[in-house]
Amino acid sequence: MIKGATEPYRAGKRGWLKLRPRRSAEAIVGGVTGTLARPETLLLGRRDTAGVLRYVGRTRPVSAMQRDELRGVLHRLGASGRWAAEHPWPRPLPASWIGQWSSPEPLAYVEVEPDAVVEVEVIMSPGNAPTVPEGHR
Repeated sequence: MIKGATEPYRAGKRGWLKLRPRRSAEAIVGGVTGTLARPETLLLGRRDTAGVLRYVGRTRPVSAMQRDELRGVLHRLGASGRWAAEHPWPRPLPASWIGQWSSPEPLAYVEVEPDAVVEVEVIMSPGNAPTVPEGHR
């Protein structure tokens, strides 16, 4: 909360400002929901110390402009021959991995070659732990 040093609390009045800390991070796109021609969300990963791509989260739905930018960047796994045809994530993704507690359906997705990196903005929880990705650039 932000307020003037001499400003008292006034019940029912506005004047204080609530700020949520935000941070950004880079993540590797490992899959998409929807299709490669029309991705709906991006499934993101980061490499662990052994180099294995670990699932870390999913973006909000991508906008039409972002979809156009991604169209030439994302490629189906194995399309270029540079990456092994085996993906480290189960298919479909288990509901517990994506936080779908109310509808425990696994998430179908399209595996993509892990060569596209996106910057995502995350909302930080009060304990300073990242929560779901807020957006991406």
